[in-house]
Amino acid sequence: MEEKRIQTTESSPSSSSSNAEQLWSKSVELEKELRILLKKKTVFDKNVVQIRNMLKSNYEQIIFLNYEFACEKDVEVFLWKSVFYKVIEEYRKRIRKLNQNTGVKEENQTELTKLCDSFSNFLESSSRFYNSLIVKLKNKHGLKLDGSIDYKIDPSSSSQSNESNKNIHRSFLTCHRCLIYLGDLARYHRDIVGPQQENWEKAGQFYCQALYLVPDNGNPHNQLAVLATYADDDFLAFYHYFRSIMVVQPFPTARDNLIVLFEKNRLKCNDLDAKNSQNSSVETLASSLLIKFVRLQGMLFTKTSLEKFEGLCREVSNLFGQLIAKNFSNLEGDFNSFADLCLKMITINISSVENNLLDKENQSYSEKSLKSIYLDYGLLLCFSIVEKMTKAMLEVFGSLINSNDSFSLVIGTIGVYLDYLMVHPEFIKRSISVEESSERKYLLEVSKEFFSQIEKMTKAMLEVFGSLINSNDSFSLVIGTIGVYLDYLMVHPEFIKRSISVEESSERKYLLEVSKEFFSQIEKM
Repeated sequence: MEEKRIQTTESSPSSSSSNAEQLWSKSVELEKELRILLKKKTVFDKNVVQIRNMLKSNYEQIIFLNYEFACEKDVEVFLWKSVFYKVIEEYRKRIRKLNQNTGVKEENQTELTKLCDSFSNFLESSSRFYNSLIVKLKNKHGLKLDGSIDYKIDPSSSSQSNESNKNIHRSFLTCHRCLIYLGDLARYHRDIVGPQQENWEKAGQFYCQALYLVPDNGNPHNQLAVLATYADDDFLAFYHYFRSIMVVQPFPTARDNLIVLFEKNRLKCNDLDAKNSQNSSVETLASSLLIKFVRLQGMLFTKTSLEKFEGLCREVSNLFGQLIAKNFSNLEGDFNSFADLCLKMITINISSVENNLLDKENQSYSEKSLKSIYLDYGLLLCFSIVEKMTKAMLEVFGSLINSNDSFSLVIGTIGVYLDYLMVHPEFIKRSISVEESSERKYLLEVSKEFFSQIEKMTKAMLEVFGSLINSNDSFSLVIGTIGVYLDYLMVHPEFIKRSISVEESSERKYLLEVSKEFFSQIEKM
């Protein structure tokens, strides 16, 4: 079973392609041989190990001999599954079995320790391989993986052919997948140390690096969601699962993962007792808020139990108000984590609305009518959250803008939502239209209050304009926030029209009143 390694240095393009094809043909035969052998032997059998090592060598050579050919044949996938993942699965299966029998016999514990040590060594050697693969790709194609969203190519590469540039782009995507594999390898240590004994920071760092390289791919978000489930953090898991499906390349199983998460959350919400939330600690308040917030999102996503939506939405709004009050009671404290929470909530709300807007073919009249109701509920939750943020910002405007840099983080979150409204001005019009349904009336009530707070914030900025413009850079952040919202309205002018249209309903009239005052302040500025 000895396999000679084909030399890859100083080869012509034609010989490299020929060598790659030869190696692929041999690898196909080795894969067949491996499947037959695994029916009789385990992945730890010496003959199986030998074949895996040969496949690893062949696949790596193919990648560097003819990258285009390697991509066409999905060599990366075969490399991961045949050489690494099958072995990992066997280790995990054996460790789970021995864990179930621990405490019965001392020899079982000894065997478990040896198996865990062996698994740890395998994970470390696998990680070294993928780290090495990234470095080789980086050096071959002149990639500069600096942790940013973009990748850079050395100037010397600029004269390369279009085909070469295509391979550079593909190799960049390969680095993205390698980072995900590295994250998985770090995550599998969970089977060795247990779910509560390991900090998953290393795995998370790999997934985040993969996300920075290709933010349009949902795989890293799905893996980050898996890490969040280890910590029983339903909110963070939901955030990443949702982002995993709301990207250009959604992760296939993320939607199913969300359904499972929503059911788990529904049971938690049913058991939750928030009667004493007024006197609760920040941690308890936050926990209650996030459980109920995820429950609301589950209702919108699964389109079930919507008769309870408005009442629960009021609860969430009140809890969020209480949490804001507690976080802002100490302006000298560090509430960066709270600002991050605000941004995640707004991001989720916007994604929820956009998910509802996704058109499905051949919708019936009743389905379209229900879609309108879901949109109202989504907007209602958006406005109820961001209105509380805006009101809090206004109440502490004078002290925060000069004393705490985190102020800009929360202001920025409000700006994100204003940007979104600029893209969808029809939502402004919708939020202030008046109909008989209770959800539309509540939406009107909340959106009016939000626009009222935006108007007051604009007034406050006008009053301190002279002193701030020359003394504090944070002023520009607040101005930028208003600008974000104006940008959003420019993208969605129909929202402006909607906000100033007058109908019989009280919520539409209130929206008209608030929006007129808002634009009046913009004019003065």
